[in-house]
Amino acid sequence: MMDVNTMIMVLTIGCCCGTGLIVERFMKLLPESAAFLTFVTYLSAVMLPLATGSVPPIHRRRIPFGCYVTLVVLEYSVSLLNNMTLSYRVDMPTYLLFKSGNLFASMVASIVYFNRSYPLHKYLSVTMVTVGVIISTMASADVVSQEGTASYWVWVVGMVMMTYCLFGGAIMGLIQEKIYREYGKCKDELLFYIHLLGLPGFVLVRSQIAETFRGLNAAEPLVLGFIPYLWVYFALYVVLNIGCIKGIYHLLSEWSSLAVTMVTTVRKFFSLLLSVYIFSNPFTIRHWIGTVLVFLGSGLFSVDNLKIMKLNKEE
Repeated sequence: MMDVNTMIMVLTIGCCCGTGLIVERFMKLLPESAAFLTFVTYLSAVMLPLATGSVPPIHRRRIPFGCYVTLVVLEYSVSLLNNMTLSYRVDMPTYLLFKSGNLFASMVASIVYFNRSYPLHKYLSVTMVTVGVIISTMASADVVSQEGTASYWVWVVGMVMMTYCLFGGAIMGLIQEKIYREYGKCKDELLFYIHLLGLPGFVLVRSQIAETFRGLNAAEPLVLGFIPYLWVYFALYVVLNIGCIKGIYHLLSEWSSLAVTMVTTVRKFFSLLLSVYIFSNPFTIRHWIGTVLVFLGSGLFSVDNLKIMKLNKEE
């Protein structure tokens, strides 16, 4: 029988996979919707705790506001740019495979930030993942270059944005891990205040948010005779995204950031298969070679984490 954390891990993978498919659908229909989707994620993360009363009053916070400065900037920029990337000629399989490089980013950040060292097999596994990411990225570059020079350089901009998100997300995970060690597992408090303090940043993208809102209202066909069908997708996105975010924050409070990185990598594998099947995205033999290396490397990397989880369960 699964323990609580394992069950939450499975549910988190499911919610995150569903969120990714809906985002891909939105970006194909409304390319400017990245800011709107990110804004709704923030708003949901703030309103739900307020509605349920699960956030402690300001004067009883455990985490000082000074700890939030870097996290708020990173969370806002990484979340927004992650969604925007898909409107820069980057398809979902490339997006998911490139993000699997977060194992490399997390390891580098852990070595620099915490001065950690790892066994040889972990360095080998991260090397396999990194080589797989490079192979699949080069394959995607060849596919995009066939569409013309303009499309290629738009794609390059998207990949630069993804590189920033990769390392920004890795640093963010390590900062959260340090906060949990110093102030306890106050995941709900951290989730709430990071998103609350980041809300004013959406003033910068208010025109894109308004444009998407108009696009949602204009969508046909109608559900029940009066609800544009894209609002149904949107409602499902909100529910699944809340589950995805809360699940990741919970796992970060229970496991190391590298163990959670392994979980998100497994999620990417399932999302990749679903994206190729549902949306018929181009996927060449080099993409498959890169995919095999990425997930074999991820499996090798996760061996110790699975042993630790088993020992904790037995204890």
